[in-house]
Amino acid sequence: MNKQWTRLLALLAISVSATTWFGWFWREDLLLYDSGLSYGPAPDSIVIVAIDDNSIAQIGRWPWRRAIHAALFNRLKTAGARAVVFDVVLSESDRNESGDDALLAQAISRGPPTVLPLTVDWPRAHAAIGESQPIPALAKAATQIAHAQLELDRDGIARSVYLREGLGQANRSHLALALLEVGHAAPRTVPGARAPPTATPTNAWVRDYHILIPFLGPPGHIHRLSYVDVLRGNVPAVALRNKWVLVGATAQGLGDAYPTPRS
Repeated sequence: MNKQWTRLLALLAISVSATTWFGWFWREDLLLYDSGLSYGPAPDSIVIVAIDDNSIAQIGRWPWRRAIHAALFNRLKTAGARAVVFDVVLSESDRNESGDDALLAQAISRGPPTVLPLTVDWPRAHAAIGESQPIPALAKAATQIAHAQLELDRDGIARSVYLREGLGQANRSHLALALLEVGHAAPRTVPGARAPPTATPTNAWVRDYHILIPFLGPPGHIHRLSYVDVLRGNVPAVALRNKWVLVGATAQGLGDAYPTPRS
């Protein structure tokens, strides 16, 4: 009898190990996580300023002059926004309006504290991984440069991020963490699962501090303002005062869109 129990336990242990190793129930694990997400109220301290279809229709075809973005920053400064993520790629100079880069840099440097994104140049053929930062004038004006990568699971749904990533070493905060850092509200210790220590080539992309995103609600859950309304002063200052402001594209055909457990 003891031998039978020993064999049974050994078989169960092998089965559990094989299930874990080969990830046979990965889909069930993800669905279990999705079903366990709880709905919560939208934080009233966060505001999305959306480059939406209405803004494109009224301001004109994208990309816009950077003088327009400079005017938006002036509005955010006057309204007293706490900190800003400006999720627009600015890795090339404005060739049509040479003075606009300086105008935008001046507006960013005057505040509020601003995070700008870098883009990752994933290799093609034998090319190496690289990163494209905002042009020097804008990078200097920004309070911090951050990465904007998401992690997609096997089913193509975004559920997690690495709070630190970078070329050769994970030294770039994610946009969300960077926003808290420039607004002096970041946690003392960065949360998340740590990457195992390994010897990393200087040309490798490194990721660390992996966390699952605690989604609160469906798309549209966070308070959203139209870019053009903020730009033209149609939004009361109180709607932006002391807020964490996220500026990014939601217009059809602009920016990136990812499915989430809430969408």
